[in-house]
Amino acid sequence: MNEAKTRAELIDPKLKASSWGVVDGSKVTREYKKIQTGGRAKPLIADYVLVYRGQKLAITEAKSDEAEVSEGATQAKNYAEKMHLDTTYVSNGKEIYQIRMKSGKEGGWNSFNPSWKDRDPAGEEAPPSFLTALFRRSETRIP
Repeated sequence: MNEAKTRAELIDPKLKASSWGVVDGSKVTREYKKIQTGGRAKPLIADYVLVYRGQKLAITEAKSDEAEVSEGATQAKNYAEKMHLDTTYVSNGKEIYQIRMKSGKEGGWNSFNPSWKDRDPAGEEAPPSFLTALFRRSETRIP
């Protein structure tokens, strides 16, 4: 399926199931059009910006479910760099690929909700949900 259908049918439900937009103070901004490129060029558009208590925490770049999950890594890094964010993700709806900008570590999970036995790219035990993972890494705590 194409990227738009992947977002609607696979990624949106998984973000919600991971409590994005459900937990008080969390918000998913779709089609974020405020990434400035400089000069007169049109702003870049990120598929998702994940926000908690008004703070932008990460970008999630969507790709078709037929694409390799790492295919959008360069694009996601570019967006994160321009927005000064440490964490960015790429997803094809089946897998999620994480990039840590400061450390340069990156890697993927086979699901949005890795088990405690899984390891994240930083070598830490993966938390039980994508939401918790991002909050823990950004040093923001869920209320």
